[in-house]
Amino acid sequence: PGVYKASMPNGKKISLMRVMFTDVCKMDCAFCPNSHWVPRKRHAFKVDELARTFADLQQRHTVDGLFLSSGVAGTGSKTTERLVRVVEQVRLKYGFKGYIHLKVMPGTEYEYVEAAHRLGTRLSVNLETPTVDHMSRLSSMKDLERDILAPMSWIDKLTRGGSAGAVG
Repeated sequence: PGVYKASMPNGKKISLMRVMFTDVCKMDCAFCPNSHWVPRKRHAFKVDELARTFADLQQRHTVDGLFLSSGVAGTGSKTTERLVRVVEQVRLKYGFKGYIHLKVMPGTEYEYVEAAHRLGTRLSVNLETPTVDHMSRLSSMKDLERDILAPMSWIDKLTRGGSAGAVG
């Protein structure tokens, strides 16, 4: 559990640690088991705990990379900032130079998208729907343009900009 065999663009298979920083989420997405309206016990890692856990698994050759996501605990920016701190520790404290796919949370401000770009190999934002109308039926809390399309546009510009950082 938590280890996913992923295919890389070059055809190579790697073992990714797929993990959510927290399943606490303030959003009300109708399809999501982590939505705030689902009554259940919630869990969260501490930044150093998750970074250390990944480093331990990587050193034991159990995983080759990290796929890091989260529920939105607080704001999208605050949650993305925590994810960036995990990746900073993995990269700088533990010296991991391999593949990290980092989810950018809905509504994240540009500065956190930029920080994620510097540290991640790939970045993504969940696009739950292609239209404003459909988004309003899925969630009363998300704005398609502000929360999803703006961060996706920033990621696209950063990855096409030729600076060091995420490649996709």
